[in-house]
Amino acid sequence: MGLSQQALANALGISLCGEQSYERGIRKLPADVRIELAKLYNIDPLWVMGGPERAADR
Repeated sequence: MGLSQQALANALGISLCGEQSYERGIRKLPADVRIELAKLYNIDPLWVMGGPERAADR
């Protein structure tokens, strides 16, 4: 799913500036945005929270 930054921000209900801050690591993703990101990409929310190692620890 090749979304532009603006399209991703829109899908997550956040501003473009917010999306860019998360992408650059300036701000941490809040839990609600992580959950929406997991839903959008149909992936395990634990993977979004901590990468594949955390998801595998279940």
